[in-house]
Amino acid sequence: MLCSRKPKCIEYRIEKNKIVLHTEVRDTGIGISKYKQEIIWEPFEQASHHDNRIYGGTGLGLPIVNSIIDAMNSKVKILSKTGKGTRFYFDLTLDIVDDLELQKNNKKKVYSFSGKKVLLVDDNFINIMVGKQILEKVQLKVTAASDGLDAVNKMKENSFDIVLMDIQMPIMDGYTATEEIRKFDKKTPIIALSANVFSEIKNKIEECGMNGFIFKPFTPEELLKEIEKFTNNES
Repeated sequence: MLCSRKPKCIEYRIEKNKIVLHTEVRDTGIGISKYKQEIIWEPFEQASHHDNRIYGGTGLGLPIVNSIIDAMNSKVKILSKTGKGTRFYFDLTLDIVDDLELQKNNKKKVYSFSGKKVLLVDDNFINIMVGKQILEKVQLKVTAASDGLDAVNKMKENSFDIVLMDIQMPIMDGYTATEEIRKFDKKTPIIALSANVFSEIKNKIEECGMNGFIFKPFTPEELLKEIEKFTNNES
């Protein structure tokens, strides 16, 4: 398949035991200015407010795609010329697995946390959206907090079975928030979510009163396994 001849295309090539998947979408529309190319990755941003009135949309599509591709260790790239059109593309390098491995992956555990409540703390709107999708699929009741101070206040007002706490946030970071929570709640498990290497933050996590750690980016299976561990779920 030749991408240069198609408005949408997916092609691949094999490199040793890896497959490189190339995906791109192109159009011959109004194009995107250099300035707008820098900000369209932010939630609720579009090429222009005028475009929203004409074409619709919320300005969330690109940020969500970019977040997912970033979690898969790649980047969405853009080539655009005003009045000529736009090309979005990215490459994903994936492992090639045999039939036995596929069968093993298809036998993943089914989780159900019906009635359990989780406080999800993250200042990134996309992370909250993706996290809620994962958690609500297994019947978890999710409450979101946008920073550490918000999390402390929600913990004072409600009871939760577990807290998933981002580390780096504005207003109040995850360490400080946990220390504040531990002043009035010694029992609720608090799990750190961080892109930092565990060995680098292990002492801080233990000192502030956190109970565990999940490295970003994580798979749904890794997240749910950790939640089950700390909520003693037997489903």
